[in-house]
Amino acid sequence: RDDMKYHRQITIGYDASGKRLRKWFHAQSKADLEEQIRKFKNEAERVRNPSDVTFGEYAKTWIETYKSHTAKQTQEMYESAKKKCERLDPFEIRKVTKTMCQQIINEHWSHPRTAEIVATYLKQVFKSAISDGIMATSPMTGVALPKKQTKEKHLLTEKEMEAARNAQLNDSDRLFLDILITFGLRPAEALALTPADFDMKSRVLHITKAVEMGNDGTSRIKSTKTGISRDIPLPAEWPNPPKSGFYLFTRRNGQLYNKSAYRRLSERIL
Repeated sequence: RDDMKYHRQITIGYDASGKRLRKWFHAQSKADLEEQIRKFKNEAERVRNPSDVTFGEYAKTWIETYKSHTAKQTQEMYESAKKKCERLDPFEIRKVTKTMCQQIINEHWSHPRTAEIVATYLKQVFKSAISDGIMATSPMTGVALPKKQTKEKHLLTEKEMEAARNAQLNDSDRLFLDILITFGLRPAEALALTPADFDMKSRVLHITKAVEMGNDGTSRIKSTKTGISRDIPLPAEWPNPPKSGFYLFTRRNGQLYNKSAYRRLSERIL
């Protein structure tokens, strides 16, 4: 973070593959930095050797320890799930019951995907607590979940394709829509494209990254959703990409698209 003068990274554990997990700390002063690290270590130690650690205390430290290095959207997903389970926070984690968990799931029964995310969060927290020796069994065992409704993928009809071809759009929106339709990219991948990704000599488009848009209005470049790069052949008639700017698509201030700007872009095209 550019607004902070002091930075330090510490090892906070290891993942299942043995890879070291690290956490960054940032502060305006060296004393504040040391205090942040001291508090984090004290809380982590209490969670590792608890007598009456609450669900809220353990879940908070679990997210900071095991999810702080994940993608921003993943972090936001777990923070959202944590808020939906706040009623469990005051209880000792070893005293949380299956009925308590089922009641939380039931509150989201009409939204299967939300219920699934909450269940995943609870299962992982309890699994970690079992591994730490805090509890013997998981109260999520046997908890019922709503059935997921599989949505059929919608292919554009000929009428929709004609509407897309004939839509009166500005040059940038037209290019964005044409790229989506021609190459079948995810919107986040299209928004991360640069002119250099269009290899006009080899006639391929390199897909290596995507824009990650956070709920806080920020955006950053990350790997593709699958983490795998790919090359797509360019049609013979595909023109040279615009050369102004580093990214093909940016907001008026030159920054990457965020969620609100992308929503406006979608609404213009629709």
